[in-house]
Amino acid sequence: MSQRMSYTCPRCQIGQCRPVTLTYTRLYQGTLLSVPDMPAWTCDICGLQEYDQQMLGQLERLIGQGSLPPRPALGDKPPKSGKAPRLKS
Repeated sequence: MSQRMSYTCPRCQIGQCRPVTLTYTRLYQGTLLSVPDMPAWTCDICGLQEYDQQMLGQLERLIGQGSLPPRPALGDKPPKSGKAPRLKS
């Protein structure tokens, strides 16, 4: 996370945005992506939440390096092992 500890909220212009961690959840190419403990900023007055731009950049680079596992078609049976498929590294 960047060096600053707070900044004036860009939405309400009154509160201070302070560092927190949130779960980042988005759909990426039709696959649900969830990243726990993602660095973020939240306003103590209006509640605005913004994810840390440096960490979003790192996440984008990580996603761009590999591909997500293929989505099973409706009606496909899960693997016999009962385990979810893993991303290739």
